[in-house]
Amino acid sequence: MQQDILQAIRQTAFVPSMPAAAVRFIEMCMREEPEFDDLVDVLSADAGMASEILRLANSPFFGVTQRICSLKQALTLLGLVKTRSLVMGRYLVQQIDKLECPTLNHTHFWRRSITCATLAARFSEAGGEDVREEAFICGLLADIGVVVLASAVPDRYETIAREYEPLHGEHWVARELHHVGISHATVSALILHDWQLPATIVEAVRCHHDNLHLSPGKQRLNRIACLVGAASDATELLLEVQSPARIRELCSLASAKSGLEPDTLIGTLLSIEDHLADLAALLRIRIEPAKSHDRIAQELEAQLEAIYEPGRN
Repeated sequence: MQQDILQAIRQTAFVPSMPAAAVRFIEMCMREEPEFDDLVDVLSADAGMASEILRLANSPFFGVTQRICSLKQALTLLGLVKTRSLVMGRYLVQQIDKLECPTLNHTHFWRRSITCATLAARFSEAGGEDVREEAFICGLLADIGVVVLASAVPDRYETIAREYEPLHGEHWVARELHHVGISHATVSALILHDWQLPATIVEAVRCHHDNLHLSPGKQRLNRIACLVGAASDATELLLEVQSPARIRELCSLASAKSGLEPDTLIGTLLSIEDHLADLAALLRIRIEPAKSHDRIAQELEAQLEAIYEPGRN
């Protein structure tokens, strides 16, 4: 049944495509020693992509002190990995925003996506691991399947899309398999595979909600999947808080998956709000306001205090 649904989705007009120049650039970035001049040539061949890279490089987000006027300068400033992430992020925004999806709150979708991406990258940094950019990409792309399913099978997905709304609960992931027969993670992985992204990214997205079925012997892939899973749990905590008990539960889940101590994890959660606004501006997207930020922050700070007070629960 799952394969039938995948095939049906693939045949619809709702699966976003990545421009050929972007796919070529991303593929070249994956090589052992990519030729810098060749990368510049690929970017130069697509006027839209070239102008976007220059715009991103000159953004206050990166603190440049002089104007970047050439693609070579931009690539030098940003680095190949960060440039790849930005290219993918910007094209994702363009493609997703073209889809008609009245049952889904797009500003909430984008807040979830950039929150998950930012947290996955921060968790990687806090753990001293070298998978930061891959974790960021996976976090940013992990929920593409939500928009595609809501667009391709709106009648079957409508009630699930409403569970995805801010403050509406955490049960939408389990409901996908029951009502649609497939998860958004599987659909997201299908799209990333069609975009010719590395297998590590594709598979990490596929199993980021299902860390019990990781790939034996593939330590890097498994670590990225766990980081993105932890970031997804933490994102739910920040955006869909139900109660102090649920916050404690999600903190525990995120801590276990990320391998971070609770105080490190909570400190990371408390420090990202301004960064999200900057990232949203960089990618030119509108995000859902943090409706419960102050209440969530108070509860997280209370938990942080409890960690350092022996005998307090």
